[in-house]
Amino acid sequence: MTNPNTPYGDNNDTNGLPSYGNETHQAGAVNHDQGAAYGNNAPVAGYGAGPVGYENTQIPAEKNKLAPWALGVGILALLSLLLVLPPFLLGPIGIILAIIALVKGKKLPKELSRTWMSVVGLVTSVLALLGAIGFIALGVSLFNSTGAQDCMGLETQVAVEQCLEEKLNTEINGETQQ
Repeated sequence: MTNPNTPYGDNNDTNGLPSYGNETHQAGAVNHDQGAAYGNNAPVAGYGAGPVGYENTQIPAEKNKLAPWALGVGILALLSLLLVLPPFLLGPIGIILAIIALVKGKKLPKELSRTWMSVVGLVTSVLALLGAIGFIALGVSLFNSTGAQDCMGLETQVAVEQCLEEKLNTEINGETQQ
């Protein structure tokens, strides 16, 4: 009820209405505890802070995209050993890709680095390169040990082929053809 001493009614009698001005806050005071108003005790972002709840959020890193390429080039180089020339091209390319993939993979989390692909690509590229070098060394050694270089000075192609057949048959079978 209102009277001259209490023009807005009793402090205890609100008649179902909110009691404005009866708070314990002083005039001009601002309640900075905004998180409590929403049922949580989250800190309020101040100037220079990002949105609340994104403090520990990181941009997801992508998987190492170079590692599968290193693996593919290494396998292709190994399979191309029968052609001799492609391993000399694909081997160094695979080695370089694998090394770059390993370096990039160290900067990524372990589950995204694909280290095993980089290592397998490096190993297959090195094996292909060494295999190609071995095949060429074997060919040069066989060419020199049979005396086939003596046949290269002959005048006609038919004479060169016949000389090479005789030298190789002698080396392989240990017999001479008459």
